[in-house]
Amino acid sequence: MTDAAQRTRAEFADQFEETLESLRDRIDDLEARTAELEAENEQLREENQRLQERNEDLSKRVTVLESQPTFEVGDDSDPIKSLRVEGAPIGKAIQSKPGMSDVEGRIEELKNEIEEMETGTEVTDPDTGEHYRLETPLEHVTVFSEEAADQFLGPNQDRARFLANNIRTYATSIPAGWAVSTSTMLQMLAAYDGSDHRETVRRVREIFDDFGRGETRIVERRGSDLLILTDELFRRLDRLDGIESSSHSVVTVID
Repeated sequence: MTDAAQRTRAEFADQFEETLESLRDRIDDLEARTAELEAENEQLREENQRLQERNEDLSKRVTVLESQPTFEVGDDSDPIKSLRVEGAPIGKAIQSKPGMSDVEGRIEELKNEIEEMETGTEVTDPDTGEHYRLETPLEHVTVFSEEAADQFLGPNQDRARFLANNIRTYATSIPAGWAVSTSTMLQMLAAYDGSDHRETVRRVREIFDDFGRGETRIVERRGSDLLILTDELFRRLDRLDGIESSSHSVVTVID
């Protein structure tokens, strides 16, 4: 073979190797871009799921608020006389028409409900007869019946209620109290309704913390968020297992 032929073959081999290397680079770029697009798609799916759940929460809250009449007390020194319902002077009608026992009874019931919301509510254990005071919105939703939960709670609020009702199953004792990890919450949601989105976990954790009113907190440990309850709140939630309340006026407090 002549020197010219050998040079031609060598040049062709070099060009082929360069072309092959260029193709490898393009494949690597495409694979990287595909991974980026898949990650972006997953983020969009989770964001869409979060927005749908938020919309459901807001729709239920709007329905509850729209169904409630507006009450106004114009004079604290004479709350019955100055009471107005949907703008109507119900208080004056009560005082000007003696003998309206049904209306007066309802006014008394409303006063009692307002007092309960301000001072807390007690429930009774049907097995032992013991009375327990509900000190946080979290405890109130824990004793909601299934019908009340369907009527008053959004999807993520109901998931927070499920966690509260099963706190002994999913919480782990730590020096600072009791903790529920992100992975445990994922297991809890999967067991409850098949949810497996981390955005849903984040929202349920925030609602649980909000309902805990200072007896819960969220901390970051090793790159993951941890929901922590005080020992006192854990004990109160645990003893409410199996107890239901007939009063659901606490919805006003939750909203």
